[in-house]
Amino acid sequence: MVVVFLLSALMAIAVFYSSSAADQISVFREQGVIMSAVYNARNLAVSTYGSPQNQAEGKSKSKAPCGYGIAIPQGPNGATSISVFSYVPVNSSAPCPTNENDLHPNNLAISPLPGQPAISLDGVYVRANFDYLYFIPPDPRTCADFPSSGPPPVGTLCGDTDNLSGGSSAFPNLIITITGRKNTNTGTSTCVVINGFGQITTTCPQT
Repeated sequence: MVVVFLLSALMAIAVFYSSSAADQISVFREQGVIMSAVYNARNLAVSTYGSPQNQAEGKSKSKAPCGYGIAIPQGPNGATSISVFSYVPVNSSAPCPTNENDLHPNNLAISPLPGQPAISLDGVYVRANFDYLYFIPPDPRTCADFPSSGPPPVGTLCGDTDNLSGGSSAFPNLIITITGRKNTNTGTSTCVVINGFGQITTTCPQT
């Protein structure tokens, strides 16, 4: 009986550590996927500077994108996918947006990148404090749509060289939190953080 007990205990420990290791692998794999999408959108946005659309006083004389961003819409159980998109003004004679007043979804035509469908975030629990992120070249400047049902800020805000929005309130860091063991707040957790300058880090903020 002692031998059976010891074997059962060892097996339980092995199963626990095996599950924990798989949890960690899932979390860091999805973190890499999310970071890749963010870097891709940022680099593409920077590369659009000087394109026909961003010249000629910013008018949309061609269908070249104004910039790029990522969509990570939140559901009741967190975000289930992330995708990279390009955007242009709905009105072809309008200038490329440079601030929150021009970035409302109704003012933009958003197109997912060809060959890059929404990436499924499976096996982890993903939360973001925003739904859509826009990179505006050349810096790139960072803007985001914040959920109306969430805590402040709400609506569309942009960072600038002073990391401010509207000259009065600080543009918050955009935080994507990836946690293992989906639908729980336990287990391995990590972050992807984007600031108003478009800088990307992986250090979760202190709570």
